[in-house]
Formats: sequence, C-alpha cells, structure tokens
Amino acid sequence: MANGLIPLPPNVRPQMLAPKEAVDYLAARGLTFTTSFNWKDVWQTEHATQFTVSRLTRADLLAAVHEQLMRAVTEGISLTEFSDNLTPRLQQAGWWGTVEQIDPATGETVATTFDASRLKLIYDVNLSQSYAAGIWNRIERNKATLPYIYYRTMRDEMVRASHRVLDGVALPVDDPFWDTHFPPNGWRCRCTAFGIDEKGLQQLQDAGKPVKREAPPIRWVDFVNKRTGEVTKTPYGIDPGFAYNPGKAAARAKNLLDVAAGKLESLPAPIAVATVKDLVASDAFAAWFAHPEGNFPMVLIPEADAALIGAQSKVGKMSPDTAVKQATEHPELTPQEYASAQLVIDSATNTVQDGPYNLIYILDQTDATSGGYVLVVKATKSGEALWVTSYRRLSKDEATSDREIKRLLKKGS
Repeated sequence: MANGLIPLPPNVRPQMLAPKEAVDYLAARGLTFTTSFNWKDVWQTEHATQFTVSRLTRADLLAAVHEQLMRAVTEGISLTEFSDNLTPRLQQAGWWGTVEQIDPATGETVATTFDASRLKLIYDVNLSQSYAAGIWNRIERNKATLPYIYYRTMRDEMVRASHRVLDGVALPVDDPFWDTHFPPNGWRCRCTAFGIDEKGLQQLQDAGKPVKREAPPIRWVDFVNKRTGEVTKTPYGIDPGFAYNPGKAAARAKNLLDVAAGKLESLPAPIAVATVKDLVASDAFAAWFAHPEGNFPMVLIPEADAALIGAQSKVGKMSPDTAVKQATEHPELTPQEYASAQLVIDSATNTVQDGPYNLIYILDQTDATSGGYVLVVKATKSGEALWVTSYRRLSKDEATSDREIKRLLKKGS
C-alpha cells in the first residue's frame, strides 16, 4: 500500500500467517532452550537468542511449547488449537494447575500456575515479539522508499495512558527512539508500527489522524532486577523487559547458528552428537532449510577425521548456498532424512579422503530399502571451518554400480 501499512500482530488479527522474517526469528530462538525460573533471568535482548518460559524448567516441555508456537506462525493455528495441543502434555507431565518449585536463587518454595490464561499469555507475547521482529526486518529493507515509522495504538478505551501519548509518533527509521519504543511495549500490548513515506503521512494528516514529528520526552526510571541485582534504566511507560527492539536484537544475533556451533565444540562428544541430532531433527532446521540464513550446524565428525583433513572444527555446518543447491538437486530428500545425516557419520561403512580437505562418508545399506547415503564434508584451507558440501541418497543399484562410489572406495582401500 502507498502508506506502507503492515498487518497487525496476531493478538489483533488471529490466525494470520507470519512473514518469513517472523518465522526465522522464532525458529532461531528454538536453537537454545533456556530453563529459567523467572522471566527476569532472561533479559530483554537475550530473548532474541534463547527460548524460555518462566518457571518451565523441563527442556522437553519447552521444546513442545516452541513447536506449537512454530505451528502458530507457519500454519496459523489459533490460540484454541495451541492450548488444546499443549494442555494434555503439560497435564501428563504434572505441570498443570498450581505447581510448587524451589527457586534456585533464593531456596524459597514458590507456587506457579499453568492454566489456560498462562498459555494465552505465552501465545500472545511470543507471537507478538515474532511479528515485531518480522515487521522491523521489512521496515529496514524498505526504508529507502518508506523512510519513516508510524506508531499506532488501537485507539480504544483499553489503550494504557503511557502508550496513548505515543499514538501518531512518526520518526525516521534510524531514529534511536525505536531502540526502546518499538512495539510491543509491554505485557498484552496491542500497539503496532509500520513503515511509511511523506505522502502517506500527509494522507493521515488530511484524514484527521495524529502525526507527531517529535517523540514525547523520555523519562527514565530505575528498574532493579531482584533476580540478578542489576539496575537498568527503563523508559517510563514501557514494561520492564520490553524496552528493546526485537528486530534489532535478532539482527545482532544473526550469527546465532555459528554461536551454537561454537558451543557444540566445547561439549563432550556424546552430548554434542546428541545435541546436533536434536537440532537437525527440530522444527528449527525445517524452518531454516525453507528460508536459509546463517550456517546451520549439521554434523559432528570424530576428532581423528578432523585431524586427517586439517580441520580445527569438528562441527560440519551447512551454508545457505548449499541448502539451496540441495533443495534443487535433491528435492526427494525429506527433513527426516537430513536428521539422519549424523547417522551417516556414526555408522559409515566407508570413510574416504578425497584430496587434502575432503572426507566422504558412505553408509552402504544394500540390504535395506534405502540403500544408504553419501555425505561429504570439506575443511577450509585455513582449517577454521568445516562444511557439509553434499548429502544424497545411495540407492541399492548405485551402491554396486556407481562409478564415483567405486572410485572412492578404491581410493580409500
């Protein structure tokens, strides 16, 4: 549209499919599940790189919540379906109703409640933040033609007074005001913002809508995080923990996948292997593969194999370019088959070095229906990075007739 209007968040317009950027934001958060006891334990911009639900301290339940939120942004499932899918799981795990837990920071026994209202809050907040990140990404991408951001409340009696004064604020995209005041700006905040140009602002003015070329003065107040003792400045009227821009935080965390890969390097091998298997089997990988951005940690090779090709890293990552190539050349591969990539490493019937930097893992299952798989990793000349450059099926016929396979097996013998 001429004024750059972007759809409202899901708590305003339910069952609306999220843009790619919102999906990417939520998928990236799913790479790190943080079992926090209190919402203050994971603070502001950390939410762009971690997924947590206050006092939900079981990683499997966090994963279940994240999975249903991913369905909400990719499939548009409603709050009702979201709740219906999670309630039995939480009940079965004993995490429904009032649950008593010991606060690890204080040693106190604290009661927390998981019910329909709590699930609604989780649904609203996480989807609103995801949409906000997606909207910000789109604003940044279009700021050459839509150089301003317009802040809009719902303009009804439910709008809180501290947000009502922001209604109609129109400032350049790069104005630092948006670092702290980009909506949502609090629990159950329904405000939104969108990109707009000079013509669009004039149209709003002509229609009698507020257009404020200057932001109201910001009054900063101290917020003491009693969990950590940290004192931070928060703009008056913005709920503590919301004074950040989800989209900017996500952009700063764009290297999240590489950070995750780095953490894998420091884990004991069995735990690292199990973790990388879980990552590739998760919804986060499927979402990344559909819209690849950043490098995804896909396999972990043995230390001896890494030394063989001079790789300092044991984590083989797939790049966006390789993901696109894989989708084009091997569209038959399902996400579940990518989740088996680590199995090819762990159970390889043959491992062949092809040149100084390449290792080819062959899982020859000629007695099985699938026949097996071939996976290729390549170290950079500096040895600093390790890439998965190819992954494909090996049919029963190929296992016995593929000349390339025969050449490699001969080379490795």
